Amino acid sequence: MNRNLFLLIALFCFSVASAQSPKCAFEFLFKIKPGMQKAAVLDSVSKVVAASQIQSTIEKLPPYKGTGGDSITKEIVVYLVEKPVCFYGLQTKFQLEFADDKLFKVYISTEFGREYFQELTANFNDLRKVIRSQWPFEKATRLLSANLHGSGYEFTKTKKVTTKTEKIIVQYVDPDLKNSKAKYLLEVLWANLKNTRMEGSNF
Repeated sequence: MNRNLFLLIALFCFSVASAQSPKCAFEFLFKIKPGMQKAAVLDSVSKVVAASQIQSTIEKLPPYKGTGGDSITKEIVVYLVEKPVCFYGLQTKFQLEFADDKLFKVYISTEFGREYFQELTANFNDLRKVIRSQWPFEKATRLLSANLHGSGYEFTKTKKVTTKTEKIIVQYVDPDLKNSKAKYLLEVLWANLKNTRMEGSNF
């Protein structure tokens, strides 16, 4: 594994979780690398993350223009994390995405009731601080539509960004502005398209 990512995960687990033996959803990254085969990744998850698999989907994507070859097999595996220590919300989910059996994306989300916005922002700020300490290039991001609003930051280790650049995004989202009972989502997304046929448009 890339050394900077390893340091980020270690720092995240111990400074944010403040637990003796945290079972954080990020911990499984100690044992995997971008482009790692699905079987090896799932084996690592079963040993490191306390979670139950709740969903698995497969779809075929056409190859990108100019790349040729067969369609890309994209598979998503979703876990419900049991008693997470790195996230303060409820219903913490942990999602792995594979292209042709190779890992390229990890997505983690947790829910906060609207009355817990202060806790949400505290968790968000903790994550941002830890990520920024290791990924120096930060860019603000916004999600905005008629019924959705979100704010966050995209982090990279290099100033120059390409369709294959490894990145982390941390953001919070109000997914339904018209619903006073809708829960906020705190999301962390890590992606590295290296060694896969995926491109930036599928990030």
